[in-house]
Amino acid sequence: MGASLGLASRPRILLLRPSGSSVDALERVGRVYHVPVVRIVVLTNGLKRLVAELERGCDWLVITSPRAPAILASAGVVELVSRLGIRVAVVGPKTRDEAKRVGLRVDYMPREYRGVVLGYELASLKPKRVVLARSAEAVPDLPRVLREAGVEVVEIPIYRVEEDVHRAYVAAGFAATVDYIVYTSPSIVKVMAKAYKALCIDPAKLQAKHIAIGPTTASTLEELLGVEPLQPQEYTLEGIARLIASLHK
Repeated sequence: MGASLGLASRPRILLLRPSGSSVDALERVGRVYHVPVVRIVVLTNGLKRLVAELERGCDWLVITSPRAPAILASAGVVELVSRLGIRVAVVGPKTRDEAKRVGLRVDYMPREYRGVVLGYELASLKPKRVVLARSAEAVPDLPRVLREAGVEVVEIPIYRVEEDVHRAYVAAGFAATVDYIVYTSPSIVKVMAKAYKALCIDPAKLQAKHIAIGPTTASTLEELLGVEPLQPQEYTLEGIARLIASLHK
């Protein structure tokens, strides 16, 4: 990415993402205030079921979140996938990087970093059986596309997203002081919608520009908050950083 913005011109960015998430990309272009308004809760029973389904055999293990690889590694899935020769598909570069970090070999990533696009591209490879390790709140587009193509799909929630209402109130109260508010999932939009309502804040009247990391998050923003958010060309934090930098040239 290009050079960092000068200190005087650096915008204030409210980043709404779970704790432990990297903020490096955004810190290169602005002053980042990271408020984790949701928590990740690992589902032990889901991990046990995942191991059993992988041992039954499949063509692909599909991972759609950068939080999933570390969870999989903690359950011994990395070694199992390697031993069984199961191919791994991921939704985007952050998930790919996290998968590689824990030792998973990534065999496929779509050209556009969206679950529905991954579904269409993976279906074109004619798999028979695909296992999805994902959030309990994940949108249904990816498995729907695969099933419509005749693929056997096993969906296994390995974690769930839990709202942190107190921190959401803090973020909502802070929203009037920043230039950009970055929403990184539909779950985060939902908890923020509740916080805005509880504090009698109309998000459409905030001076801050709302940014959605991708189309699904954007449509949830439009539906629940009544705002039309900006979207990056690449659905990653790097893409959002480039978008903000382009607006502050």
